[in-house]
Amino acid sequence: MKILALGNAVIDVTANIGDDFLDTHEIKKGLCYESHISEVPKYLDLIKALGVDVSYSAGGSAANTMVCIAALGGESSFSGFIGDDQDGTFFMDSIALYNVDTSNMIIRSGDETGKIFILVTPDCQRSFMSFHGASATAQPEHAHIDMIAENDALYIEGFSLYSPQGYPMYKAAADQAKAQGKLLIFNPCDANVVEEKNTAVMDLLNRTDILIANRLEALAMTKTDNLEAALAALQAMNKKCSVITDSANGAYILENGSITHCPIEREPERIVNDNGAGDNFAGGFLYGYLQRNMPAKEAARIGHLCAGYILAQTASRPAQKDDLKNLLSAL
Repeated sequence: MKILALGNAVIDVTANIGDDFLDTHEIKKGLCYESHISEVPKYLDLIKALGVDVSYSAGGSAANTMVCIAALGGESSFSGFIGDDQDGTFFMDSIALYNVDTSNMIIRSGDETGKIFILVTPDCQRSFMSFHGASATAQPEHAHIDMIAENDALYIEGFSLYSPQGYPMYKAAADQAKAQGKLLIFNPCDANVVEEKNTAVMDLLNRTDILIANRLEALAMTKTDNLEAALAALQAMNKKCSVITDSANGAYILENGSITHCPIEREPERIVNDNGAGDNFAGGFLYGYLQRNMPAKEAARIGHLCAGYILAQTASRPAQKDDLKNLLSAL
């Protein structure tokens, strides 16, 4: 089962900073904030003035998930909007390295490829500043019809809802997926997205076959204040499968009227930061559940394995192309 993802195509700019930087710039830890691409030089100068190292890597939540699937040996495709610039070329080359199908990328001449600033505090938590650039031009494309037809499932992520036409794009794509009998998978990606784009999120959730979200996103979607109530509310939606991650407490599978806890069996060797851990959990789970036809609980084990690997890395993708395959073989 080949999976197509529509999402943000961005460059991750990662820096280790102190909590005082977040306080000064009114950034709430663990959440994502949106700004215009023209603000990138300003914030880059502010971070470099701290005297910390800054690293650059290709990112984007849905793209990371598709990379994880391909790195495990699965089939995945990604479509996003990039600029006709050096960063766009870097993004394309990076995702193609893992054998993700990039034939559906859309290049916006005259626009700059988007950036995500990932600010990692001493407790290894990350906060985001999003500068969408070319990704902000996301809109319904006739090309999406053919892309969806060539795949078996469509994966959409919440960050693109910040683009002015992101919701219409996803709504049209979801309609096409349903009309063509494809599975629809939704990952809201951030509690801020759920709160700020609630109407769009809830509409997409209602259309979704498979939901992958974390604890905070689940609470925001169900407007509850505890995980037990959130799980019950999501279970009542009768999805094919919902997976709710809860950091070190593992994940909960909602399927066939039951809730199953899936603890983490193998702790990561170390934690550098948690950027990309959720993306790679999603990739590992979908690879096992949809492409290897595993029971959801067994697929969650692969998700935990992939997330644990990424927690020990600086970047949000595998350091080497075959790292995840090697881990999987030892599972």
